[in-house]
Amino acid sequence: MPDTVSRDFRAWYRRGSPRRQRLAAALLTALIVVSQARLYLPRLPARDAPAQLRWLGWDLRHGGGQRMQDLFPEGWFFVHALYGLSWVALGRADERRRGEAVVEARWALDQLGREEGMAPFRGVSEPPGGVFAAGWTAWLQAEALSLVPAAARDAAEVARFEAGCRSLAAAFEAAATPYLQAYPARSWPCDSVVAMAALCAHDRLLAPRYGATVARWRRLIESRLDPATGLLPHEADWPSGACLTGARGSSQALLLRFLPAVDPAWARRDYARFRALFAGGPAGLPGVREYPRGERGPMDVDSGPIVGGVGAVASFAALGPALAQGDRALAEPLLQSLELLGAPYTWRGGKRYAFGRLPVADAFLVWAKLADAGTQPWPQSVGWWWRLGWHGLALLLTALIWRLADRRLTAVAPTTLH
Repeated sequence: MPDTVSRDFRAWYRRGSPRRQRLAAALLTALIVVSQARLYLPRLPARDAPAQLRWLGWDLRHGGGQRMQDLFPEGWFFVHALYGLSWVALGRADERRRGEAVVEARWALDQLGREEGMAPFRGVSEPPGGVFAAGWTAWLQAEALSLVPAAARDAAEVARFEAGCRSLAAAFEAAATPYLQAYPARSWPCDSVVAMAALCAHDRLLAPRYGATVARWRRLIESRLDPATGLLPHEADWPSGACLTGARGSSQALLLRFLPAVDPAWARRDYARFRALFAGGPAGLPGVREYPRGERGPMDVDSGPIVGGVGAVASFAALGPALAQGDRALAEPLLQSLELLGAPYTWRGGKRYAFGRLPVADAFLVWAKLADAGTQPWPQSVGWWWRLGWHGLALLLTALIWRLADRRLTAVAPTTLH
């Protein structure tokens, strides 16, 4: 629909009379004004999660997962996992939606097990499907079970969760590295954090069983951190676990959402370090860098687009851990900037960003907004004036629109006089 509207608008504009040209310029100016207002609203906590999930649920049932799979190998798996986790978070926050949340989380779990989701991971056997697929599945299973009273839990669901945890624990205990494989001979530490969070969730939800596994994992990690930052690496060597690629904003922002489930104090220390090294865009604008301050690196499928050092994935993903740590000083400017750049709109009760072309980004954003908010304050991460740059750009764009309209009016004026 957005493409059709855009084409119709351009055709309407080219055929337009002087009055139509002025109306088109006025409409574009109004859109710019609305976009600038998004720099002040929404405030946190955001209230639009149900509208986002309504659209995402529809899109995933009409090909959205396959579109994401066509973009990157984990696309199907990632977008369904985030959708399910977002519903769990909404159900936890709103008792009236809990029943729907359980249904949608179970539907998302079913999608994770389909061939479209698992095909990229078939080459790893320990754990089956690799730590990425096994870890995210176990975490979503744990989250879905947490919405249901213990006495009412489905025995088959509990059994599947316990089997997945046993498989993960066996793989960790047999490995000489804390970073298991996601693909054959490839490991990203972030994935192992998700899996370890699932084992910790097991011990809270059911019965303590994996304390020794978690303790051994933490001992192995101590000698396998990124030496430059002291944080978990982005990519590790298999099977030694040595750092191959140092800490990056995209993976840090993601793993910091799960690390509190393993150890809240550790998560807070690493978040403070992450904030110091990665938070803040050029000229004091909100954003999260893909590489630590003073470093540059290439753009890839993990980072998404990088502009002025700020990574798209890192900025989307950082909203969640910022909220979880109570860091409204970073989270609120991030959210308001994303509301401007994402150009969201609501249609038939569903809210989407970027014309709905990238549902995994919508899923990341709604999952981030629903993070359980911490309370401890943090210092400002951006200057009070950070919106002025966006306002200046909006004024320039508005002036250009009216200048083009005036030029076109001048060009057609002799014709309209005869």
